[in-house]
Amino acid sequence: MLNGIKQVRNEVIAEIGSVHNGSLTLAKKLIKKAAECGADVVKFQLHLSEFETLKDAPSPDYFKKENRYNILNVLILVNQIG
Repeated sequence: MLNGIKQVRNEVIAEIGSVHNGSLTLAKKLIKKAAECGADVVKFQLHLSEFETLKDAPSPDYFKKENRYNILNVLILVNQIG
């Protein structure tokens, strides 16, 4: 306590999102890099394609020629974790 004020340590959260592109190896490297930069915690985006979109839903331009359902399916890391 400093002058009657309780000091609290803030935690740094690194947003990794889905830049791992479905690669568990890349995800682990990103976690290590975030820790090296001082992050205490990392945050990923979790996508479950069957709950987010239809298999034949139109894709936005930034998905290029790939199907939205297939792209979201690639981003799932859960299947790779034992």
